Amino acid sequence: MISIETKLRAADNVGVIVGKCIHVYGSFYKKTFARLGSKILISARKKNYLKNIKKKVHQAVVVRTKKPVNRKNGHSLSCFSNNFITLHQDGSYRGTIFNGPAFLEMNFLKTIELGRLTTKLI
Repeated sequence: MISIETKLRAADNVGVIVGKCIHVYGSFYKKTFARLGSKILISARKKNYLKNIKKKVHQAVVVRTKKPVNRKNGHSLSCFSNNFITLHQDGSYRGTIFNGPAFLEMNFLKTIELGRLTTKLI
């Protein structure tokens, strides 16, 4: 589970390397946790100097979490780090390459359906 002030790593090639979660969309005051597939607002903390990133605040979707994801068959899956991918204002995917695996339990299936993603679904 990702809360406000949590640092996450980028899983795409937009130019943001490390971001900090500053808002979780669809949450209330006490329940400010993001799970797999949740939409969040991040602040860019570390950027790639070769990429031209003008804004410091971006919308993103959580792709991988350290907290295990339980499946109906009894298996649980987890990753080593919390990762996100950035989005445009209309909700479309911003980058061209997505690094690493993606879980089938993501609620934000628009990112998985794009043909340009180079990833495995676990």
